[in-house]
Amino acid sequence: PLDGYVEVNNIAGYEGFARKTWDFAPTSLLHDVTAFDFYARYGNDENEIGEALTSEQLSFDLRDLVTLQLDGTTAGVRTSDGEYLPFDSNGFLIGYRYGATNQSSATSTNTPSYVQYSSGLYYHGTLDAWTYLTTLQLAPRFHLTLQDSEDRYESTYTGEETTTQWLERASLDWQINRWMQFDVGVRRIIGPNLPNAYQTLALETPALCENDPYYPGCLVEAGNVSLAFHFLEAHNEFYVVYGDPNNLSTLPALYFKWIRYIGAEKGT
Repeated sequence: PLDGYVEVNNIAGYEGFARKTWDFAPTSLLHDVTAFDFYARYGNDENEIGEALTSEQLSFDLRDLVTLQLDGTTAGVRTSDGEYLPFDSNGFLIGYRYGATNQSSATSTNTPSYVQYSSGLYYHGTLDAWTYLTTLQLAPRFHLTLQDSEDRYESTYTGEETTTQWLERASLDWQINRWMQFDVGVRRIIGPNLPNAYQTLALETPALCENDPYYPGCLVEAGNVSLAFHFLEAHNEFYVVYGDPNNLSTLPALYFKWIRYIGAEKGT
């Protein structure tokens, strides 16, 4: 699909998932434990595996608002030239005021903080990824969110280089009242884009990067600033946004959106 992260054509198959949450007594150290499992398998018209995915997750929520989450994912995708590549991810998350997988736990709050790590076979090598995120309450209606992520791809394939990409983000949220909200966000990305399942890396084709800076392997060094204002009034909802947070660099663009609800008001 055009709105998907990774496009994989000529596949059909099945998938299934299960989730179970166990709640504990109010006096227990554990608040709840959540287990999640997902399985998918797709074939192509050559009777080969086109894509396969197995993912498990186990989360422990403690009464003191601490969360421990263990993840394991084994994935593979067949490229257009017939090569079957791995995209595994195994790791952990340690959070405070973060909440469970379904984010409906009593330990979920508006000021989460966590450290997340994942590692596994990836494309023609391995990938190690770290994410650090915290949300701080500066004042009763002001929240500051800071994030730093690092993805290190180590290739064992001749002609490919070991690369590291950094993502740095900060946002300030001002909840003016129950109807109005204002946000400011800044973001910086430095380093080559990670390889994906269906495109070869741009190693000796710099023209690809000029036409598409998101292309795998292209070097990125870009910053972005965006501002947003939201207002809800009975049957009307308004958004005013400057910049596009999905672009690598800020464009001089102003967006205005008006939603008119016919019937009941929003949230009723």
